Amino acid sequence: MNIPICVRHCHSLDMMDVDGWSSVEEQFAAIESTLLDDVLSKEIVRNGRYESLIMEEDGDAYKPVHFVPSRMEFFCLYVVTTLRYPDPELCERLLPIEVMPSGMC
Repeated sequence: MNIPICVRHCHSLDMMDVDGWSSVEEQFAAIESTLLDDVLSKEIVRNGRYESLIMEEDGDAYKPVHFVPSRMEFFCLYVVTTLRYPDPELCERLLPIEVMPSGMC
């Protein structure tokens, strides 16, 4: 689980079988103290707040000119886990959705 990469490059957060919301909180806080709250509240896409995450080596695709308001309004964070019963705090902070492979319903 590489939170800096997933956040900075707009990927889903794949927790695989990691059972620990506190680990997620710690990794976000290691980047910026309010980053997780800013992502969950969508504050990260307001007033250029996301620009603090962009680094020179990210290249042209991540320049602020490419962050178009009409696309940013649909910003959301997806957390993926294989755990049948994820950490209760994760379920409290996010909206859990169970996805079952076809034929398993």
